Amino acid sequence: MDEPMVLKRGSTIKIFCKKLPRGFLKNFRYALVWGKSVKFPGQRVGLNHVLEEGEYN
Repeated sequence: MDEPMVLKRGSTIKIFCKKLPRGFLKNFRYALVWGKSVKFPGQRVGLNHVLEEGEYN
């Protein structure tokens, strides 16, 4: 994706996945996240992980 995805504060990975094409959430296993909400860069997280501003996966 070239454009950033805008989400409300406190959004989870599950909410992010619902904004992607159908079938993505069904096949989801984990996301890799870089940012403030994880202990180390590229950490694997599940659907209930809450994203912080400026993070990417």
